[in-house]
Amino acid sequence: MADQNQKEKAEVAILNPLNRTVFYSIEFPGYVNPGSVQKCVQRLGGLQNISDTFRRGLKIDLPLKENDPFAHPAAGQTVATQNLVLRIVKRRRRKQQVERDGSEDHMRDRGSSHSGTSTKQIEGVFTAEVVGISQKTMRFRNPIDFQYRPDMNDPVVQLRQAMMRLDSKFILSYRIPDDEEDFTLTPEEQERRGAASSSNLRITPAPMFTRYDMPMNYNFKQNSSLVRQNIIDKETGERSTRLVHASKIHDGSILAIKWGEPTPLECGPEREPLRALVRPDLLRKLEMLFERRPVWTRQGILNQLEDDEVRTMHSNRPIWSICSYVFHDGPWRDSVLRLGYDPRQDPEAYKYQIVSIRNQRNSTTRPSVLQSASQSAGSRRDSRLSHQFDGVHVRTGGTFQLCDITDPLTRKVIDAPENRLQTCNEKDGYLTNAASSRIKALVKFKHQRLCDTGNAPEDEECTDFLLPDEEFLGVVRKYSTDRRQRKRSKAKGPDIEEEKVARRLERLVSRMETD
Repeated sequence: MADQNQKEKAEVAILNPLNRTVFYSIEFPGYVNPGSVQKCVQRLGGLQNISDTFRRGLKIDLPLKENDPFAHPAAGQTVATQNLVLRIVKRRRRKQQVERDGSEDHMRDRGSSHSGTSTKQIEGVFTAEVVGISQKTMRFRNPIDFQYRPDMNDPVVQLRQAMMRLDSKFILSYRIPDDEEDFTLTPEEQERRGAASSSNLRITPAPMFTRYDMPMNYNFKQNSSLVRQNIIDKETGERSTRLVHASKIHDGSILAIKWGEPTPLECGPEREPLRALVRPDLLRKLEMLFERRPVWTRQGILNQLEDDEVRTMHSNRPIWSICSYVFHDGPWRDSVLRLGYDPRQDPEAYKYQIVSIRNQRNSTTRPSVLQSASQSAGSRRDSRLSHQFDGVHVRTGGTFQLCDITDPLTRKVIDAPENRLQTCNEKDGYLTNAASSRIKALVKFKHQRLCDTGNAPEDEECTDFLLPDEEFLGVVRKYSTDRRQRKRSKAKGPDIEEEKVARRLERLVSRMETD
């Protein structure tokens, strides 16, 4: 007995290879038999419409009544599935003639016939075979829109039907009937017409009553974001209760001011409750960073933190609003500033001004946690310097502070005393217009060359950016004019093919020279 049990346990199920044929299935909301398949396909708009719906993932309408514009269709949608498609084969039943047995039990079990023979019914045999996988399924599980059927004898309804069948004679002969203003039927008229309601407004139903495919499951409960707040009237002293949205009470957005507004000294009473929602150790670290430097770029601050702290900063945004504020405009607009610090009153704040450039190679998606954790030590060290511009490496960040620019040629322009002012203006801060334009042009030129070829330009190629102020501003104005003309010509038509080939050859030659 034990040997038999062990033998049964040792038996392994037979492995059958799975057919990888791909199928698309439709859950049709109705009875379908072999003779009505073609009609169901026509109701769905034909095979081409069904194929486009599966391929593009669109919604599809199933008219419930044919050629009736007032019957709102049922909406279906495609969903991704991994269902197995089975082929069920049923063997036909066959009758076997057997000799008749005289016993009652035998006659009761097998039945009898007048010919002296009995028939034995053999049950059908079913076999199932996996023929493929259904990767997409078209379902009609959404509630159907509300239906309203108007009076089909109404002139407007008849006009709508004539427009569907393109009956030009009826459309041309149609005249707006006189309105009798019998909007309410008397009980006698309602009984004579057999109307279910006394209303006789004759309003044509809308093409759609509701825009929602699936009803929202709110369970008749109040919004969870609403809280009760007690209010006392200052004049009468009456106490009342009102509902206030929680996001309005605890505003987690960072405080932003315009150029002419005063500097905020603290986060304010509306943001003070957010202090309990942030990590105290991370908040102290941010305050220490702002003590070391009152103005940072966001990327510069993140580069000073550990990986787990960076993830916390991304997921816990209110921490920015407790210890910093931002400018809407001006030379410090894309940076975060310490509360209470006003760069407009500090001439040394010129080194915190920013240079913003567009990086076409910057990824639009944030790298995953696993990707950042699997980085090597060298790549992680380079990413820690992404807020600095040295003119040699391509940076993903598009905003750099002047104090974080280490390129020698650009550094000479920044450190030159004759390029600084004692008063601050909204456009260039504490720098002259020529110096500000020169710094931006140098950084953009070197950054673009790095993105195109991967190699930094030589100082001899930057001679146009080192011209005297008047000549340099003239070059900048000419370049801006040429750029506007290129945009206009690009809007008028495509570039000439010869110019495209010439630009490709230039890029190819530059790569060959570097190799």
